[in-house]
Amino acid sequence: MPPALYLQRHFVTVLQKDTENMVSEYGSLKDIAPIEQKYFLSVRIGFILSIILTWIENGRRESLLQLQAITQHQLEYLMNTFE
Repeated sequence: MPPALYLQRHFVTVLQKDTENMVSEYGSLKDIAPIEQKYFLSVRIGFILSIILTWIENGRRESLLQLQAITQHQLEYLMNTFE
């Protein structure tokens, strides 16, 4: 299996487990239908996975604080797109 595919599958597994832990600790998402919860979790997993894979492709140059700032900026940009 190519290393990139292995990493992708590993990250998906870790994020799914993290999501299960989040739901079991905090409960399901309030005011969101179960099918919408699945989409929310899929978006969350895909978003985080994409950031991590891009970071790896870029040679892991950005620090965690830089990744946090980049992620926050992208989320703000995405939210403004839908206004």
